[in-house]
Amino acid sequence: MRIGEFARRGGVSPRALRHYEQSGLLVARRTSSGYRDYDEDQLESLARIRVILDAGLGTAAARSYLDCVELRGGATRVHMCPQLLERVRALEQRIADNRARVQQQREAVTRFVAAADRD
Repeated sequence: MRIGEFARRGGVSPRALRHYEQSGLLVARRTSSGYRDYDEDQLESLARIRVILDAGLGTAAARSYLDCVELRGGATRVHMCPQLLERVRALEQRIADNRARVQQQREAVTRFVAAADRD
């Protein structure tokens, strides 16, 4: 299928597909006229790429860990890749740290506004 249809079915833009190809994540066959031509089974590869990228890991990580992600019945399973699980846990910790920092800032702003209202 051509890039426009593949992008629509995969929920990404044609530009994103070109970027994934340039990054070595997803390679399309070329027609005799040079158009990209994708196979139906590449939709699953695209979905696995999106899972990794949506988790906050970059294209280099997606290349490294693409075989670790399995999609079944709408669920995502990560297997055979302790390094990927370690990176995901590190991201979760960063998110928790950032949330705590945001909460501290909210409390500081609330105290500041309360002090300003008293004046």
